[in-house]
Amino acid sequence: MNVGFIGLGLMGQPMATNVLKAGFSLIVYNRTPEKVKALVALGARPAGSPMALGEDSEIVITMVSDHEALWEVILGPQGALIGAKPGTIFIDMSTVPPDVSCSVASEVSKAGCHMLDAPVMGSVGAAVKGELTILVGGDQAVLQKAEPVLRTMGKALYHVGGNGGACFLKLALNAIGLTQIEILGETLLLTERAGLKRDQVLEILSAIGLIRSPFVETRLEKIRKQEYLPPTFTVRNAVKDLTYGLKAAEKTGLKLETAKSVLDRYRSLMAEGKGQHDVAAATSLG
Repeated sequence: MNVGFIGLGLMGQPMATNVLKAGFSLIVYNRTPEKVKALVALGARPAGSPMALGEDSEIVITMVSDHEALWEVILGPQGALIGAKPGTIFIDMSTVPPDVSCSVASEVSKAGCHMLDAPVMGSVGAAVKGELTILVGGDQAVLQKAEPVLRTMGKALYHVGGNGGACFLKLALNAIGLTQIEILGETLLLTERAGLKRDQVLEILSAIGLIRSPFVETRLEKIRKQEYLPPTFTVRNAVKDLTYGLKAAEKTGLKLETAKSVLDRYRSLMAEGKGQHDVAAATSLG
């Protein structure tokens, strides 16, 4: 089976590598051509455009930065859908708004192809190990055909309903993790003002099962040292995801005040020029 992979950033690179290592014939495209070199060295074939990639792929996977990039690489003038044959399966693993994902899925369907939204939960480390959690929205029969490819990237796979559902769930779950980072920052500020040692507080928090957070624990070393580069998940992406989530919530009639407060904190970090820092930078309150 020929698998095309578009988007070779922090997460896309190891995900695509695992697809290739599992024995699938891999075609790769990235808007920054330098990023395809490592995979080409492992045996992947480079494509000159998303359209060229779509021509040769039975499954097209996208892992791009935002909804505008998704629209461009699938539906743009050189988009993968233009080159795709009827029956091609598109799997978007990016974090994008549910309504955009559904709009793309509608256009894909009109061309006689199929689409799954399949955003992932997990860090870069989990991506390298092929241990991501994959949330899937779309037709169950299409998922069955694509599952062998998805299983190369994730240890757990959940079909949550129709197109757009997985995107909605991903945004909601991301808000939980980002809120944990924010409240930890407030906790550290409070305990430091009380004269307690930062390292000891972090050690105790990690030892208490009821409040221990794997999302936080993957960043403990950064938090201890207060060094937030290189990132595993950037402040810029936190702002993007929380903004998407709040807009999606508004369309259901909800105003999520806690999520809005957390978004304000990450926006303040962006204003300080820390957009490329890890989200753990939100613990540096003072």
